[in-house]
Amino acid sequence: MEGSHTIGIIGYGEVGRVFTEGLIRNKQLTIHVYDLLTEQGHTEILNDIKNKGAIPASSISDLVGASDIVFLLVNSTATLGVVNSIIETANTDKPLTIIDFTTSSPHTKQICSSQLRSYHDEAVYIDAAIMGTVATEGFNVPIVFASKNEDYMITIKNTLQMNINILVEEVGTAASIKLIRSVFMKGLEALIIESMTAAKKYKVEENVLDSISMTLNNNDFKHFADALMKTHVIHKTRRYKEVLDSLKLLEDAEIEPHVTQGVRRFFENSVRK
Repeated sequence: MEGSHTIGIIGYGEVGRVFTEGLIRNKQLTIHVYDLLTEQGHTEILNDIKNKGAIPASSISDLVGASDIVFLLVNSTATLGVVNSIIETANTDKPLTIIDFTTSSPHTKQICSSQLRSYHDEAVYIDAAIMGTVATEGFNVPIVFASKNEDYMITIKNTLQMNINILVEEVGTAASIKLIRSVFMKGLEALIIESMTAAKKYKVEENVLDSISMTLNNNDFKHFADALMKTHVIHKTRRYKEVLDSLKLLEDAEIEPHVTQGVRRFFENSVRK
């Protein structure tokens, strides 16, 4: 993969924009971008892509024909369909690499990888996952690549100059890490919103935030998580009672306790075992 390369980006949402801006700074790379809006000739999107120094593509076929590496940045519900479209339009005489950044399940990514290998023996599918927040970390956001081809992933990492952690594992490994991480991160997001809605209702926002911040800031998170898991069996009955009291507080404030109800069910089930 020495020399210049053409990167095709499919999907021009928040991540697509950030990746385009970052990759275009590498003078060895030419960037083509496809989105449904570029196909529809949306003037604002077309101008934005051109102003960044990239080339808008009017179809997946045009993008794939010009690219040797394709970034897949679409909604996970579209992953299989887009991969099939790529395969249908790709030139079998030209090796192709697909780097799938979607939040598709490990099973879906394994299917995509199998279909790509059936298309061309030299085609490469890399399971990729974004492990941070593009909105705050930008182009330097941590990324995980999973594939059995370590040397090739190292070469791509050097070519792209992105913050990539390489895992020499089966396709689907990065996806599983991403989605399990999301169980925590999205749950934390919902938990914070529910907790602070209650805190605002009871006019104790700063007190609650200070208390939670002190606990989290004063403990190494790995040790903290390990302690919670180890002490759960010992203290789950007492903690379950506290969950019920917290649930009553939310209900008294007429706050819909979506997260806390889930926590109640978890502890209830655990206590019964």
